Amino acid sequence: MSENFAGSLVDVFKAIAPHLTPEQQKQVIRDFVARSWPPLPSFSTLSHAVIEETQKASVSGGALLTFFDKAEQKRKIVMIKAGAHYGQTEDDRYMIPGGFTNLSSTEGSSLVPPSDNPESIFVSIAREIEEELITVNGAPLINVDPSRLQLVDTHTISFPWGEKRIVVGAALDLDYREIANIKDHIQLCLSDPMFREQAASHTINNDSGFPETDSIEILEFDDFLSGQYKLLHPDQLSLIEKAKKHYEQFDLLTMNPDTKIVNIERLQNATEKWKHNQSIIGITSGVFDIVHPGHISFLEDAKAQCDRLIVIIASDRTVQIAKGQDKPIISEEKRARTIAGLQVVDAVVISDEIYHENILRALTPDILFKGDDYAGKTIIGADLVKGVHLIPCAEKLFYSSSALIERIRRPSLEVK
Repeated sequence: MSENFAGSLVDVFKAIAPHLTPEQQKQVIRDFVARSWPPLPSFSTLSHAVIEETQKASVSGGALLTFFDKAEQKRKIVMIKAGAHYGQTEDDRYMIPGGFTNLSSTEGSSLVPPSDNPESIFVSIAREIEEELITVNGAPLINVDPSRLQLVDTHTISFPWGEKRIVVGAALDLDYREIANIKDHIQLCLSDPMFREQAASHTINNDSGFPETDSIEILEFDDFLSGQYKLLHPDQLSLIEKAKKHYEQFDLLTMNPDTKIVNIERLQNATEKWKHNQSIIGITSGVFDIVHPGHISFLEDAKAQCDRLIVIIASDRTVQIAKGQDKPIISEEKRARTIAGLQVVDAVVISDEIYHENILRALTPDILFKGDDYAGKTIIGADLVKGVHLIPCAEKLFYSSSALIERIRRPSLEVK
């Protein structure tokens, strides 16, 4: 729907609203919202959320903020500890950011301008995340693009007093910069109670006069599923269960080195998923015959500049063409398995091309990482990526495979 058309519908509604009953007004707004409602997941019990919502009172949504912790090999979630607005209890209670969708206008957020158009569900969830995860100066801890949210669940809740509500659950896979910001914020709150109170003060509810948020914590999916923590809204448990299942297939690519070694078709599917989350995808290539400190340093530097790092391993055939029939010493399968075992590497693909142009063309990564010995040289494939980053050359700073081989042959030779 175009913005002009949407604006004209709002004008029409304002003109006819005084002549409609409250229920008729609500029905017109619901029909309007139907035009921008997101697609429902395959497992939803609803055929169309807005059509089935016509006799219900409200729409709300929330999102799990999640990421895979490579150091611990576990998926984590960012949870909000409920503030005093929700009352005092002996046990801490946790919740995900979320709230009601405004069906009469769009309040706006850091990346969405306000307007007279009805607020779409993902826009409202993004706004709620920014309103509940707040820095000490009142700014959003992270800026949320609604298009990054992934629909996980949709269901209807019936309340004892007769109200029924459509609830939409989403998930946001955090990138490395957002994770760093949240961790820094949590650490400041733990070390300085005044900082924590100041951040919470920006979430004070006008009705109660108390903060809705006490603090932010990073916890594990399994701890909620085992009942270790209590939820303010118990219905959110089903969203945690579904989100965990949703991410398991992608986490396996990170957890198990054998599953990191993929063909180009599977790698394309993975990169499409990563791009949907607006992850920065980096790629590099090499022989990696005898892995040494220079290789590790290079890959660590590359990973620090991207969310997902893909490594192309040169096939045995292409190594022989470039370096002679006595290379490589280690087969392509074992070289790939070695690199896949590194935590900083997200995926490995073996290439039988000299310059890997077909792989670059198929994946369209953001960054191509090369050694700084390529400075001033033409880099084949540079036109197939968004940018090229040069990293200090491993051979200059540490070792080279050839130097190590020569050191084995001549023990008296010093390797620098």
